[in-house]
This record gives sequence, structure tokens and C-alpha cells, in this order.
Amino acid sequence: MVVNTNKLLRIVDFSQILLERLQIPLYSKQHSGKTFNNHQLFKLIILKSYFGKDYRRFIELLEISEIPKIIGLKRIPHFTTLQKFSARQKIQELEQLILESCSLAKKKCKNVGIDATGMSLDFASRHYAQRIEKPILRRDFLKLNMFMDLDNLMILSAKIRKKARHDTRDVKSLWNKIKHLLFRKVFADKGYDADFFHEIVYKSGRKSVIFIKNPDVPIWRTKGTFRKIAKKDAKNHQKGKRSLTETVNSILKRVYGETIAAKKLCTQKIELFFRILTLNLERLSILIEKIFLLFFIFLQKRLFGAKSTNQIIYF
Repeated sequence: MVVNTNKLLRIVDFSQILLERLQIPLYSKQHSGKTFNNHQLFKLIILKSYFGKDYRRFIELLEISEIPKIIGLKRIPHFTTLQKFSARQKIQELEQLILESCSLAKKKCKNVGIDATGMSLDFASRHYAQRIEKPILRRDFLKLNMFMDLDNLMILSAKIRKKARHDTRDVKSLWNKIKHLLFRKVFADKGYDADFFHEIVYKSGRKSVIFIKNPDVPIWRTKGTFRKIAKKDAKNHQKGKRSLTETVNSILKRVYGETIAAKKLCTQKIELFFRILTLNLERLSILIEKIFLLFFIFLQKRLFGAKSTNQIIYF
């Protein structure tokens, strides 16, 4: 199996930077066992989400790879060690790590978007479910509401619900987590067209690019003071950015999986937050790779006079 070791090293390095920034201790208690520390187990959970394996198969992968040497493990942990460590994680700390990971991107966030998607809790075959005419139950899904950095395709904050709720219900709690960031525009689809959301955006000094329901209705008949302002400004904004929220949803579900294996709601949230954090860390590794590649091309053009990409030597 060929693995991009450089990307894995960058993901591990960014994980260590995040843990040091938030001052996550090496050990939870003074007299806890010193066989593995919190940083090592945290990196293993990140890599488990990256490879998309369950706990047992991920431990089998560790036995034939160089990952234990990279992380500095004395021996390979039992799969239940990772399970128990993951279950002990606090949701608030994971949310802080997700937001802090976005601050590591060199390109600053100027455009944010909000969108919701569903994560499946059922492993049943779709073909079999169709044959037996299995009904789709609402409890078979988790609803995920997210604010996203549309410039770097990273997730800023997320809210997870067990039941189906309206999209705008989580807007205020998600907004309070990112309102200190220096972004300029907010993109969203018609599901978030609420006057209070437009009001929050405009009063914070940003521009609302939230799609307005019933665009053919005249402005004087549109309900809501700030919805009228948004409809007036709708022609001057970049509406094409809104579709990038669907791109982030697609990356999360197609690359890291759309089915959650955990059974309890708390562990389901933890598993999903680790997937989001892994997405951000992988995006950071890709962005830093592009920066180094552009810098390398710039140096070759300056030093060796390469005029086209065909004359550039890649090592």
C-alpha cells in the first residue's frame, strides 16, 4: 500500500501545534499510566479518521507501518485504549481545536458560508433496504450545521443534532463562535433567509449574501427590514461562492464517510468532530504543499531563468 508519508507527517505536525496552542496536558492525572500520553493517542485518533478504519483494523495497520515510530510509541496500544480515550474527550475542547486549526491557514478567511447536511447512522445495504421496503426513520440520521471558511475550504464551527430541526435554529450559537473573525461576507441558501440572521450580519459590519425567498416579489412587499436591505444588495455580490459550502459537505462525506459507527449520541458527536478536525488538518497540509510548490517554482524562475513549467525541474 502506497501512502503519502509527507502528508501524514504534516498532519501529525499540525496536530502537535494545535495541542500545544491549547495547552492540552500530556497526562490527564498526576498518577495516570505513563505508557501512552494524550498527545500520542490524540494523533492516533486523527490518523484513524484519516484512513477511515475502525479501531481494530487501524491497530492492525499500525503493526505494519512506521506510524508508531513517527509518533514515538513504545508499543502499539490495544484498540480499547483508543476507544476509551476518544470517549473521554470533551466537546468544547474539540470545538476549540477545530476553530484554532482554521487560524493556522496562511490565507485569511474573507468569505464564510453556512450549510447543513445529514450523516447516516445505519449500515444497512440500500439494495436490501429497498427490497424489504424498510422505512426511513428520523433517528437514523444526525443533522450537522456548519459555518465554513470558503477561501480555504475548512470548517469553522459545527452544531450536531439528533432530531431534525429548522436550519436557522443553530445560527446564533454558531455565529457567537466565529463573530470575532475578520471575514467580510456571509453566504447561505434560502433555508437561512431569516430577518434576524440578516440583522446579525449587517450589524456586525459584514455583507449578507443569503439567498432571498421569492425573489420576484417586489422589495416594498418583502417582509423584514434587513431582508429588504439584503434584496437591494443582492445584485452586487458574488453568488457563486455559495456553492462552495456544498463542496465542503461533499469532501466531508465522500472522503471521510457519511456513516457514523458510534452508538451513543455523545460518542457520535465526538467521532464526527474528529472527522471535521481531520478534514481541516488535511486541508492545511494541502495548502502548505501548494505554497512550497509555488515558492519552489518562483526560485527556479529567478535562479535558473525557467520561463515555462516544462523547464522546471521537480525533485
